[in-house]
Amino acid sequence: MTDRELIDQYRAERPWLAALGPTWFPDDLVAADLTLRGDMGTGDAFGYDCIADVPLELKTKLAILAEPEFEHPKFGLRPAALAMTPTTLVNFRASPHGGSWKPLPDHGGEPGITCRSFFHHSIVGSAAGCWGYFANKTSLESTFIVHKSGYFWQCMSLAEQADAQYHANGWAASAETEDNGDPNTDPWTTAMMDTLVWLTWEVDRLCPGMSLQVLRTWDGSGVGFHSQFGAPSNLTPAAGKTCPGTIRKRQWYEIVVPAILGGGGKLMLDDTDKAYIEGKMTALRETIRDQDLRRLGHAIVHGAAAGSNLQYDARRAGYEWLEGNPGLLGLGRKLDGLAGSLAAALTPLLREAIAEAVDDNPIAASLSSDDRLAIIEGAGDRAAAKIAERMAS
Repeated sequence: MTDRELIDQYRAERPWLAALGPTWFPDDLVAADLTLRGDMGTGDAFGYDCIADVPLELKTKLAILAEPEFEHPKFGLRPAALAMTPTTLVNFRASPHGGSWKPLPDHGGEPGITCRSFFHHSIVGSAAGCWGYFANKTSLESTFIVHKSGYFWQCMSLAEQADAQYHANGWAASAETEDNGDPNTDPWTTAMMDTLVWLTWEVDRLCPGMSLQVLRTWDGSGVGFHSQFGAPSNLTPAAGKTCPGTIRKRQWYEIVVPAILGGGGKLMLDDTDKAYIEGKMTALRETIRDQDLRRLGHAIVHGAAAGSNLQYDARRAGYEWLEGNPGLLGLGRKLDGLAGSLAAALTPLLREAIAEAVDDNPIAASLSSDDRLAIIEGAGDRAAAKIAERMAS
């Protein structure tokens, strides 16, 4: 086909573009999109494997397609009866910052998948520009788009293919995240991280093959990010890709992953992890039983006679008593002191376990020493404090 015939066919397949007019959506923009998709000129259909690779100018122009006046049914959605798979949606009412179903034209026409992994991306641009580009009948789409406010759109069912992670498209869901055009320097907002964590839990809830763990291999079960296994890799053919961005990858390891692994109260450990931690906890309980609890019990029974002016202080060697209130307030302070001492004892054990888990993961090879230390210390300290608090109570 000639370029003119390709452009005319493009417009015929997208009748909603007629409402925009040739001035707003000229032939050179059509030609640019056709080139990006590999249908015209020297374009490579696999050169743009995620929305972050698409030129920002193009996405900005296409943002108008996300506006209400261009909503369905102008995009010619397939009738539900013709959908290839059941529609699987998250529970929008339970989301921390709100969300809605905003399906793309590809919804209902993509092959069914059994989702077992979930990838986090950046858009390089706005949520509207991302949705507009996807809606323009490209070969790309993502499952979710997250705004800076934490509000999100679900654009594809979790039971259907969304093409945003190259060779993993046949089993992976994805979340795009809005930025200021440079995700290497623009961090995720707190609300965006809340939503990413919650969406990961929802994918785990709705997809039996999904696991709440950091992916150890590109084709495994768990949560990851687009450039996690390098670039190029099986997740992207693009050399040098940083998606979801340099600063956001650090947030992912330091904040998002520890929150996800909290799992909403679930325990995400395999049998080996459980056996390892049980062994450590058994040794720790013996230490506490033989030392801390024995000393604490002796002090509570014998060290503070009625009316005395002494109080237990776990910060001092030997668990001496210092002046204070021996009443109920004093007992509360004793428990606080015990929690502190337990946290101090647990922290090195948990850091050791986390360090082993990090170093066993293929991603360890690409971590800087600062990133590795931040993961180990951040997760270890949080876990130790939580466990100590429960044990002391």
